[in-house]
Amino acid sequence: ETLQRLVEAYRKIRNTWRFILGNINDFSPDEESVTPQEMEFSDRWILEKCFRTGKKILKAYENYEYHIIFHTIYNFFTVELSSFYLDVLKDRLYCSGKKSHLRRSAQTALFNLLKSTLALMAPILPFTTEEVWDIMPAFKGKGESIHLEEFPAFKEKWLDDALFEEGESLLLAREKVLKELEIAREAERIGNSLGASVVLRVPSSQQELLKKYKKELPSLFIVSAVELQLQSGEELEAEVSKAPGAKCQRCWNFSPYVGKSSEYPHFCKRCEEVVKTINS
Repeated sequence: ETLQRLVEAYRKIRNTWRFILGNINDFSPDEESVTPQEMEFSDRWILEKCFRTGKKILKAYENYEYHIIFHTIYNFFTVELSSFYLDVLKDRLYCSGKKSHLRRSAQTALFNLLKSTLALMAPILPFTTEEVWDIMPAFKGKGESIHLEEFPAFKEKWLDDALFEEGESLLLAREKVLKELEIAREAERIGNSLGASVVLRVPSSQQELLKKYKKELPSLFIVSAVELQLQSGEELEAEVSKAPGAKCQRCWNFSPYVGKSSEYPHFCKRCEEVVKTINS
């Protein structure tokens, strides 16, 4: 049983690296990276989380606490990456324009996640990390081997406590929405989450935060639409209903725009613009 758990943990880490490699194969880090100030919120937040995880792992290496190293990196891969970040990222990676800011921001984050986690895991997974290092995109300063690289320099001055706390608050809101989505799914009011529209009844204490990131909420919740309503209560409430409009045949989001275009009647506005760019 213990060996089986280790095998599953290894596969989770390896498959995550494989997913990242598949989505940055057309990315040139030196020429196409997005600056931290220009990155999308979820991309900045996951790098902040990686930074904090990396600091904990480096401290564990110094103290020879290998059990802490394993559990910390495994939790990061399963909770923050697989269950959250990579899940919400797929729409941007697969449906945004190939060279769009949204996709380049995602690829910048993925590249930096890959580079950092490879270095952190190299002493424990020497052969796998070397294999991934060999085939990851070239970048300025890339050495011949991952084992000739230094550990990432996670400097205190890079910490952004405000960003981290905002992300934690949004994740709590996401948990509440996911519970309501599951209830709606069990009641057969919706199919998958993209068929849903969410109304958030927001207490005054959270209004500023949710308004600030309103445009990113649909992707964070993996739904087609999110509406904010101010309420006098102290708890955030979520109400799920069927999303308005029809299903886009390209991204599967529901939109009132679907069916209105004579040229691309089966696409939402975003997908229509992306396809036009591809065909031009």
